Amino acid sequence: MDDYLYKIFDAVVIGGALSVSLLFLYAIVDFLCSLYFRKKDK
Repeated sequence: MDDYLYKIFDAVVIGGALSVSLLFLYAIVDFLCSLYFRKKDK
């Protein structure tokens, strides 16, 4: 039973870390794109 719970916990932690890192990457790309287009407009 405990082993099963640990597997679920691992899956949740890994899934959460992946989603957070994806959001972080998206935010960085979005920021860089906005900077690039702002320079391009001027």
